[in-house]
Amino acid sequence: MGVSVPPTQPTSEVSVPARPLTSPSRILRPYLRGGEAAELIGVSIRTLEKYRCTGGGPPFLKVGSRVLYLREDVEAWLQRHRCQNTSDDNYAAALREMPSRRNRP
Repeated sequence: MGVSVPPTQPTSEVSVPARPLTSPSRILRPYLRGGEAAELIGVSIRTLEKYRCTGGGPPFLKVGSRVLYLREDVEAWLQRHRCQNTSDDNYAAALREMPSRRNRP
C-alpha cells in the first residue's frame, strides 16, 4: 500500500526573485547598495561593512540609514588593487591591510 501525501496548499506569499546584478536597470544605475557593491567586488556584505569601519574599502555615501557606493568609485578601487604577481607592491599592500588571524580570540 502506498503512502498518501496530502496536497500542498498554495501560500499567500509571493516570492519575487531578486534581479541579477547584470539586469539593465542595475547596470545603468550610478549608485550601488551594499550588497550589490559586495557582489561586484566579490566579498561578503559583512566584509564590506568591516571595510567601512576600519578603512581600506571603496568610498561610500551615507544617506539616512542607507549606505551607497558610486559604481565608478568601486570600479576605481578594484583597479587600484590589481596585481601582476605576488611580488607586486599592490599585493604586499593588500596583505598588510588584512587583519592577522593570529590576533583573533
